[in-house]
Amino acid sequence: MKAIVKVMLTVWVASAFLFTSCESDDSKVDNQNPEIVSVVPDQAAVGTSVLITGKNFSTTLSNNSVNFGSVSATITAATAISLTVTVPVGASGPITVKVGSKSVQSNVIFSVLDDKKPVIVSTSISSGFCGSEVTISGSNFSATPSDNIVKFNGTVATVLQASSTSLLARVPPLASTGNITVEVAGQVANGPSFQLPPAFTLTSIKDTQVGVLDQPNGIVMDSDGNFYITDFVYGQVNKITPAGIVSRVAGQNYIGNTSNLGTEDGPVATATLAFPNGLSFDKKTGDIYFLNSTNVKDNGALRKITPSGIVSTVAKGFYNPTGVVQDDAGNFYVADYGNFCVKKVTPSGTVSILAGSGSPTLAGALNATGTAARFTLINSIAIDAKGTIYVAEWGSLGIGSGSIRKITLAGEVSTYYTHPSTAFVEMFEVAVDAVGNVYASGEFTTGNKTNYFLNQITPSGNVKQMAFSTINSDGTYLADGCTIPFGRVAGITVDEKNRKLILLIDGIKQLNTIPM
Repeated sequence: MKAIVKVMLTVWVASAFLFTSCESDDSKVDNQNPEIVSVVPDQAAVGTSVLITGKNFSTTLSNNSVNFGSVSATITAATAISLTVTVPVGASGPITVKVGSKSVQSNVIFSVLDDKKPVIVSTSISSGFCGSEVTISGSNFSATPSDNIVKFNGTVATVLQASSTSLLARVPPLASTGNITVEVAGQVANGPSFQLPPAFTLTSIKDTQVGVLDQPNGIVMDSDGNFYITDFVYGQVNKITPAGIVSRVAGQNYIGNTSNLGTEDGPVATATLAFPNGLSFDKKTGDIYFLNSTNVKDNGALRKITPSGIVSTVAKGFYNPTGVVQDDAGNFYVADYGNFCVKKVTPSGTVSILAGSGSPTLAGALNATGTAARFTLINSIAIDAKGTIYVAEWGSLGIGSGSIRKITLAGEVSTYYTHPSTAFVEMFEVAVDAVGNVYASGEFTTGNKTNYFLNQITPSGNVKQMAFSTINSDGTYLADGCTIPFGRVAGITVDEKNRKLILLIDGIKQLNTIPM
């Protein structure tokens, strides 16, 4: 009997305790003022959720009430420190939270977002050029293209296609780097920044001498801002001053006289050059290095012009070489076009294969080390501050499209960059700046139009198109307001001091400058 009484007493005490505790909680809620710490977000569409954080809320939904202005909202979740509510129709103004008989009003003035306002979620590309097509993804766009006003940093673009969630727009002429915006029915959505290349300027080479610059091919710059350019057809190396004045450094005046082409060393007054190609300038000595190109296998040569005007042959053993660079140790690396390889020339003149087959019958696109690697036609060559070599492949022989390949000083070959065009790409020139950005130029054909490009590839692999040009089959430039008059790039040199690229354009005899 004592046990039964004891149990009943225990149950009664526990029940009384629980009742007293619950009564205490209700009393606590009723006696303490609620506080609002934050309202997130403070703008939202009708029907969406808003989180109110603070103190002294009731964990019982019905003990709390929330008003947006004068309009009551539905509470969907409650804790002592947070309330989740649904934005009601007509919501506007400060938010009031009432717990029991106590209430608090927010400092935030809540506003409802119009659910018809356009929203930009993403863009297909973050950088491009005049004429690039950009897909803008989001919501609340008009399905009628003309009802959407798309701007690139304030410049109106053409909308090509439209749906409620996607717009296809073409980057307009004169657009500059800045935010993309979309306006629909007077309401504007702000999107991400879109990067566009800096201004592209053209500077014509001034011919001051008969016979100069028939087919310029290859360019370097000295410490004083003078340019040196090879003329493949006329057999000359020419100098262009910063004022644009051209003079001959070496080679005879061709003017149809083939006897003035050759491989004779000696003073520049008598030395002859045959189809010079590629250039390298030694800033320590002032020596100019160039390549004598020839269709006779292994008869091409690396030659030198001293500041005192003496021409000499450094090394032979190349088949139509197209480019040469020099490392800090004085070694040269020659793009041996006809032998599908890159050859190394030591300061003493010893020639060896760094990478590639070394044979005019063994071409390919195989990444490997040393002579196991395979190249197609190598059109140009560049070297970075670490001694890594980059070559531009023409992409011929039915093997594959043009690309930029990378070669370590150990002869390890890898593919560094391939142009995304599905058309066959011919890669012409490659250059690299002091911070490791690689610049690639080339062309590809779409229909009856030829497209020329200049792209920058950063060390992290990001690609930015810096210039683009389209030429019609009749030789005229595409009249789209975007095309700039540049064509096949015959050489690129880097002006580190002024942070710009100098492009030598084949055919139209122009030096083009573009900020990096």
